[in-house]
Amino acid sequence: MIKHIVLWKLHDFAEGKSKEENMDYVIQELGEIQKEFPLLRKLEMHKSIRTGGHFWDLVLEMEFNSLEDLEKYQVYPRHAKLHAYAVKVRQDRAVVDYNI
Repeated sequence: MIKHIVLWKLHDFAEGKSKEENMDYVIQELGEIQKEFPLLRKLEMHKSIRTGGHFWDLVLEMEFNSLEDLEKYQVYPRHAKLHAYAVKVRQDRAVVDYNI
């Protein structure tokens, strides 16, 4: 089993939306992806309760049966569209993938 974790720091304002609006959009889109992409076994997404400095704004945790399933998710069209959007609204991101 593979755990995929992503942390984001978002711009205060990007793509015509506030940071909060962009976080809500990302969360909503990932929820829709979870409904339609059967290889995604588990999804959790949370906004940070603390801000500024060294705190990240948003965390995503996903689980897949295999690295191959994660790679299929990476090229899934709806994810590719969301990824392109996220690149525009984020300041930074960190990613960790590991076996569980």
